[in-house]
Parts: sequence; C-alpha cells; structure tokens
Amino acid sequence: MGKNMKYAHPDLIMKYEIVKGEIVSSEFQQSNGEEEEYENLSVFIAKMDLCGEFLMDFLKNSREIGALSRVVEDKMKVPLFFTQFYLLIRRTKLRDTY
Repeated sequence: MGKNMKYAHPDLIMKYEIVKGEIVSSEFQQSNGEEEEYENLSVFIAKMDLCGEFLMDFLKNSREIGALSRVVEDKMKVPLFFTQFYLLIRRTKLRDTY
C-alpha cells in the first residue's frame, strides 16, 4: 500500500502515516516489556480509521469515474458502516457504559 500512497487523498495519506506510527510505537513498547493491551487497541483504532477513509475514498472515486457497480457498492456498505459506527461509538464513549 505504501508505494502507491503518492496518488492518494491527503487525508488517507495522513491516516496511513498514523497507523505506521502507532505500529512502531506499539512494537517499541512491547520490546520494553510494557503493557500490550492499550497499545494494541490504539493500533486497532488507527487501522479502523484508515480502513473507513480508504473505503469512503474508493466509493467516492469509483462513483466519480462511473466504475462503481451495484454489487461492489453493496459489498462495501457493510464494512464502511462497521468502521464508521465503531469509530462513532469510540468518540462518544458509549463503550464505557457496558
């Protein structure tokens, strides 16, 4: 994915760099014997954000060039909904009520 990032939207590039940074940070913390759970969660959240941005970019660009089939759009809706819904829950801190 990294080789073709120069063609991506700036928001997607930024989120990709955040994921890379979170992974490096997590690996560093694990090599020092620090707690893994929180670090793994931060990597997961960053990946979810990147995935959602990628899916939205894909759908938008495919619509613009007229290359989006109904079948592909339908298959993209569920993962896009999941990423956005998960991030919404994280942002509103609803997960803490359970």
